[in-house]
This record gives sequence, C-alpha cells and structure tokens, in this order.
Amino acid sequence: KLGKKFNIPVVITEHSSSILSNKITTSQGKLLQECVENATSFICVSNALRKSILEYTGTTREILVIPNMVDNRFVPNNAAAQSELFCYVSIGNLIHSKRFDLTIQSFAMCFKGQEQVKLKIIGDGELSTELESLANELGVAQQVLFMGRLSRDEVVRELQSSNVFVLPSDFETFGVVYIEAMACGLPVIGTKNGGAEDIITPADGYLVNVDSVDELKEAMEECYRFYQTFDRIKIADSCRKRFGEERVSSEIRTLYDQLV
Repeated sequence: KLGKKFNIPVVITEHSSSILSNKITTSQGKLLQECVENATSFICVSNALRKSILEYTGTTREILVIPNMVDNRFVPNNAAAQSELFCYVSIGNLIHSKRFDLTIQSFAMCFKGQEQVKLKIIGDGELSTELESLANELGVAQQVLFMGRLSRDEVVRELQSSNVFVLPSDFETFGVVYIEAMACGLPVIGTKNGGAEDIITPADGYLVNVDSVDELKEAMEECYRFYQTFDRIKIADSCRKRFGEERVSSEIRTLYDQLV
C-alpha cells in the first residue's frame, strides 16, 4: 500500500516455513497472493520455497531466489583437531520438525558406549525434557550433551570445536545453521527437506531422506569413518563463495540498482 501511495518500488523476501509445510491459513494465503502479484520484485530464499509459492499462487510473475547470508563470525580453526573427542553437533529449537529424536536414535545406534564420541545439542524448546529422557532410555545420556540456548559467539566456538553437523529436519525454507556449520569447515548431514537441497553437495556432506533413521545412521557412520576425506578449508571456502556477504549482497544490490 505504501509502495502504491508513494510510487516507490517494493521488494519482498519470503522465508516462511509455513508455506513450505502447507500450513498457512486462508487469510494468510490471500495476503501471500496479493504480495506476490503486487510487489515490484519477490524473492525466495530457496528453490523449494519458490516452487511452493508458484504452486500455491499459480502466478506467472518472476520469483527470484537469493539465499540467506552467512555471518562473517563463522570461520574455521583448529580446535576440533586438538581435541581427543569426536563431536557431532546439532542446533535448533527443540521442536518436533527439527527431528532431534532421530538424531539421538541414530547416534545411539552408531556410538553407544563409545565415550570418545559425543553429540552436542544446542537450543531449547518444548521437547527438552522428552529428548533428555530419550537419551537416557537409549543409554547415551553421558554422551549426549544438552547445552541449551547459546549466544552467537558461543555457537561459533562450539561449531569450531566440533567435527560434524547434523540436522534431519522435516522441512527447511533454507537452513542457516547448515551454512554456519559449513563456514566453520564442518561436513554436514541434512535431509531432503527443501532448503538443505540447495546447500549440501557431496563435497560438503550427506543428504538423506526425511524421517529415515536408517539413512541418517548410515550417514553418521560414514562421516565418522571417512572424516579425513573431508577438507574443512575447502568446505568453508566453498560456503563463503556461495553464501558469503560479498556474493549475496552483490545480488541484492544488483536488483535494487535495476529497480531504481
């Protein structure tokens, strides 16, 4: 409305997971349709989200894909190499769609009793007590570390001191935590959940099917066995080239220049 009133371009960037998971209400759908049709330019953060919006709205307008940007604080160091532990790390709100239950189950199947292998879970949420109970039931309570919500700088340090990032979400419109882990040089394990499919390549790690504990277990085992084949510096450099400030801001600046 303001764009029309003042005759200025309006750019919208959409990243709502409720669209990808088909959980928007009728009124939200109507608003989405109006925004897609009336914005000067409409951006999505992943191809999966773009596809969902095209299917939902039936629009013939161009929808651009410009990814999220990784924070410059996320860089690799040698902390993991200096540790005697092998650490998997997972980050997110402790809610069902992030599937921390699958992560804990797969971890227990692979590494129960191997005290040199740990799983760090960063985040808090409604499933905190349930997930701690699951780790206890599966006999890995001493190996699974629930770290709660951390500051951005604390997250950087925990990623740098870890070996592998894993998050088997049911759906992601993008998945910033994947690129944050990759920017620190970690190989990553994700699911074919939409956003992760734009991010994870074979050189970066593994993509497994959603809700498959067997595939997740296999990927975690392979990351452990073939960890030395991953090049942390190459993973970080590739991530920066694709999702770094220079690349992403350049795409946005180009769009703004065209509109102005």
